[in-house]
Amino acid sequence: MKIGRFYLAVGLISSWLGSFFQLTASDEPEWGRPGDGLQIRVLAVVDDTDEQAPRFETARRTNRFHIADAVTVLVQLKNVSQTPISFQGVRHGQSVSEPWLGKSRQSIFGPLLFDVRIFDQQGNQIESPQRDATEILEMLEVSSGAAEVLAPAETMTMLLKPIQWDSSLATSIAAGTYQIELGYHGTPEQAQRQIQKYWPDKPLGNVWHGSATSPRLEIQIQNSYRDLRPRLAWGKPKGGLRVAAEYRLADTRAEDPEEFIGRVFPVGSQLNVRFYFQNTTTDPIEFKSEVWRQDDNILIVSDDGERTVTHPWYSGIARTKTWVMKPKQIVTVDAIPISFPPGQDDPTFHGFGAEIDSGPGEYRIRHQLAGLEISTGTTLLKIRMRKPGDEPPTFAATLVFRTPEGSIANNGRVSVRTQARSRQLFDGELKEGTLELQKWTGEPLAVFARFPECEENTFHDVVPKKGGITPIQLTASQPIVMTLVDANGKPVSDAKIRYFIRTGETSQNYPYPVKGTNGEIYAKSDQHGDVILDSVQSGYIYTFYVEPENLAPVFISGIPVGTDLGTIELVPPFDVSGVIKGTPDQLKRFSAEWDQPTDMKLADGSTSFLYAVSSKLDATRDGDRVKFRISNLRPGKLRIIANFGPQPHTASYANTLREVGPNDELFEFNLDGARDDLVIQAKPK
Repeated sequence: MKIGRFYLAVGLISSWLGSFFQLTASDEPEWGRPGDGLQIRVLAVVDDTDEQAPRFETARRTNRFHIADAVTVLVQLKNVSQTPISFQGVRHGQSVSEPWLGKSRQSIFGPLLFDVRIFDQQGNQIESPQRDATEILEMLEVSSGAAEVLAPAETMTMLLKPIQWDSSLATSIAAGTYQIELGYHGTPEQAQRQIQKYWPDKPLGNVWHGSATSPRLEIQIQNSYRDLRPRLAWGKPKGGLRVAAEYRLADTRAEDPEEFIGRVFPVGSQLNVRFYFQNTTTDPIEFKSEVWRQDDNILIVSDDGERTVTHPWYSGIARTKTWVMKPKQIVTVDAIPISFPPGQDDPTFHGFGAEIDSGPGEYRIRHQLAGLEISTGTTLLKIRMRKPGDEPPTFAATLVFRTPEGSIANNGRVSVRTQARSRQLFDGELKEGTLELQKWTGEPLAVFARFPECEENTFHDVVPKKGGITPIQLTASQPIVMTLVDANGKPVSDAKIRYFIRTGETSQNYPYPVKGTNGEIYAKSDQHGDVILDSVQSGYIYTFYVEPENLAPVFISGIPVGTDLGTIELVPPFDVSGVIKGTPDQLKRFSAEWDQPTDMKLADGSTSFLYAVSSKLDATRDGDRVKFRISNLRPGKLRIIANFGPQPHTASYANTLREVGPNDELFEFNLDGARDDLVIQAKPK
């Protein structure tokens, strides 16, 4: 810890020197040579400069950083042409939702739009392994960005941490003086081609691409990773490649030197995992990997052998890149984290990744890397009991939810969590719209609120006043209304109206309904059968699942706010039955599933996807006949997906909906009531 305090002191001195430099520096940074209508200049600033509001003229300047990852610069682009220029910056665009819409995410977009070059005191460039990504991957990465416009002579400022983008580069930089040069090339041409192909109306398909280079800027690095981290435990080389793992606290800033000191962590920690791959040969080798590895085995080594730590798998897309590594070069790749739960019900702990829940103690850990057939060495991690100093300071704060008229809202549901790590601070009902938080850690909050006659909403970036009152202003809603009746026109009371899913009015698809038909109950019909959904949010269309007692449920899809659906007739559930026909061998091999798919309608009336939960079809033999019966159906389409082929049968699913495979036979029936004449006939051989 003495080493850590020393580096922390160095960091504080650096910050002070940075402030002093700001006061004495009067020279304006030089502009680079114009390139394709743009000029670029850079300014080194302190590493806690606000990314969301970079100010070139007032930023605190410094050129001293205690580690390479902390290097922070402001980059200013200027249109020196005679016409407006459409270009991509580092802010999110319309294709994402809150809280990221409009926010700067330099760590995502920066590596795609800029080149960074580092030179030592002799003018030699510090080389990093060459890497390449597929056009589709680049397109997906840039596609959520914003297309912006610079008028002639206008400027735009971005904050970047360019060495942080490439951990392989950062690990190769020792303490010393360097020069940094940035090149802005804009949205890659190959990514634009893919955007034009798949999203021809998206502005990012036709933005600026060229070459604008900054003047070189001198920076000083006071410490290197190698100085601060423990010795890596390398595994045995295979195919010229060896690998080691590094572990760091996820809750500390990347530039905090203390996170590299030792391998002792408090219980309740989440550790980020980073793999170091090194070329041990005398020739260049090609190396391919996911950029965030998820499928590797995590092994705890003991005298009794090894046990595997299970972990979830997250990504629907394997983001893979290829590197060309020169001899002795190192490539670093991040991986799924490891968590050590505190061992009791701790609401402040939010584990993510593989969990090792054996409590404090010593753990010898190694990783077997999927697809590469190599392993890290064994690293000893010490997990200790928590101490008071491990806990972040907490504060009291009060949130007050106010109606559009200014009064305190009552009888609502509220959920409060930290925005960055999703730690739940409150989730429940409020009879009075005042919520007192006692253990807020000072982080920005995401606050969900749903009160009668007010739009439900999630308020992002809420930073309450410490020890004070923070108002949350609600907006008046435009309710969705309907009346439920039975087949005789009598009101249906106490029917549950469950939230199923929603999407934006202009969206081209829905997210998948995670809770299915067990979603939250938004309302119940009253004694007149009337339903008022008075907390729906403008800008969205909704799908609800109506669940009456003793009557068949029904989906109501694609409803904009402010809609009067009129009268909806509900009918009793009914049964259908039928027979299955085929040869004796076909009937012996027969298996099937059934479902009632529902169109998920968008605002324009088109179908986004079909939703259903497919279930096994139970069939019984009656002499030489095979019969089936399905109960509790609602009007609409019935699908039966059958397979009469040789077993074992295989099936694939789109979430919970059975897909029709190459060996399946599909039978569809449109139902408006009970039937006993359904026939499932195998195709003749």
